[in-house]
Amino acid sequence: MKKLLYVLLVMCMTTNVFALPPDESGEIMLVMYHGLTPGPPAEPYMRSVSDFRRDLELLYESGYRLITMADYLDNNINVPEGKSPVVFTFDDGYETAFSLVSKDGKLSVRPNTCVAIMNEFYEKHPDFGRAGVFYVCTSGNEPFKGAGTIKERFEYLTGLGFELGNHTGSHEGLGKVHSDEMVAKDMSEVETLVQDALPGYKMRTMAYPYGHIPNEAHKDAVLSGEYKGVKYDYDAAIRAAKHGKTSVTYSVDFDKYNVPRVRASNNAFGDLYYCVKHFKEGGGFISDGDPHTITLPSSFAPKLDFWKVTDKIVVFRD
Repeated sequence: MKKLLYVLLVMCMTTNVFALPPDESGEIMLVMYHGLTPGPPAEPYMRSVSDFRRDLELLYESGYRLITMADYLDNNINVPEGKSPVVFTFDDGYETAFSLVSKDGKLSVRPNTCVAIMNEFYEKHPDFGRAGVFYVCTSGNEPFKGAGTIKERFEYLTGLGFELGNHTGSHEGLGKVHSDEMVAKDMSEVETLVQDALPGYKMRTMAYPYGHIPNEAHKDAVLSGEYKGVKYDYDAAIRAAKHGKTSVTYSVDFDKYNVPRVRASNNAFGDLYYCVKHFKEGGGFISDGDPHTITLPSSFAPKLDFWKVTDKIVVFRD
């Protein structure tokens, strides 16, 4: 019965995928994950192994295709015509999101982690893609606890095409910070961890712990700063939100200090399953299939930031 209900849900959500015309002004869904549990999770921000597998099936059948955070930021959205891009994010460095095991002196991905499940899905559906950004912090458990050194874990993960991002050293909310130095110290700890393991690696984004954003006086320090010789410079700051409307970066509405995500859940209003249905009913990004052009409704013209699309051909439609 549960399987039948799931199939019907997918059928309902995919009804309008190919009926909608290209609209590359629409929202792009950034999905927030943390870790996985064998059974039903006790916390709403975790996901069960079986639910994560269903998430991938739902998104694939609903016409979504994975892109990297870098491609989202750079307007390099290359998915087939009629499909919609989606970005995966994973917070806190949970070993159930990604970790390694060692057998006969060889490292491999731990089974039933997010990365292992994505690898399996990618083998069956390579057109879905394999991408995601992992936001790490230095407090609490070490990132991706398991076999291998930090360097080996980061190398393995990025070698598969995944990205790293800054989730602050302390993993404390930034809403009450009272100096740029406090923010810079927090950011520099993760920057140091990543640079020690992967010299020269460029993190593009940070994610606010608990979604808490600093006040106006200190928000610039989130994206750019220096602490004791450690410099950092990011393109955007990501947060959690209920049905966060994530603008394309070439919209004048795009706020690099406040890029919202939706929580992976099939229960709450504004979470993943709600948004899959909502976006396909209208308002979501629908690709024209050509990465060199951007197809927009004429009503979007006043919101277009032309300076961000000088390398594209912009096509307006009625």
